[in-house]
Amino acid sequence: MGIFGNRSHVVRWHSEIPPERADAKPSIQAGNPDPTFFKIQQFLSIGRYTAVRIRYPTCTNYQGRKILVYEATQEQVEKQRALDPHFSENAMFFSPVARFEPTDKGWGLARKFMEALTPTVWDQIVEE
Repeated sequence: MGIFGNRSHVVRWHSEIPPERADAKPSIQAGNPDPTFFKIQQFLSIGRYTAVRIRYPTCTNYQGRKILVYEATQEQVEKQRALDPHFSENAMFFSPVARFEPTDKGWGLARKFMEALTPTVWDQIVEE
């Protein structure tokens, strides 16, 4: 595993488009992606946090690419039918705890962020 973690890709698109409208394409939006139409490209979990490289094809900022960190497991994130990249207090939806620029540098910073929030065995010994 390299510095950027597992590079496996999730190939399914998440979408709430009903089957009868499967041929319809969501409209392109400048800054607000459709939170129900996305593709998860990569996961990295450290401690109780999961970083996600995600692409929203209906968003034009950064070609729809985002790096989000959730306080959740990979499995919990994968089960979400909608992932809004905006911070929210709405308990019905996952809200990211952090966002980073969608580059390799941003992915590395997301990793460092999760590592900083995850206690190590050494941290536990020092606290005792």
